[in-house]
Amino acid sequence: MNYKTFNNMLNTEPRFRRPVQIQIIKNSQINGHHKLFLTNRSNHPFATYPINPNPATHLNPGQILTVLSVHKPNEIYNCSCIKVETTNLQQFYIMQSDFKRFIKLV
Repeated sequence: MNYKTFNNMLNTEPRFRRPVQIQIIKNSQINGHHKLFLTNRSNHPFATYPINPNPATHLNPGQILTVLSVHKPNEIYNCSCIKVETTNLQQFYIMQSDFKRFIKLV
């Protein structure tokens, strides 16, 4: 999975397009202040981001997300990313470096 994969799926002819959905495969959480993004959820002492106490930001394996848009490098972050939405209508970004680590296509 990369930028082109999602870009091709989202830019097909509208009458043939169906929503692009992905599935979380690893415990993760939504982090950030203004631009929310996906991070690892771990209680390891050397984890980059601490576990967020708000359970609404926690994502568990098997949870389905809908892809809203794809962004080229340097549009939002330095690497390409996708904007996704949870079933709770919470929107955030997933970096390309985290695609294989956290998600799979449904």
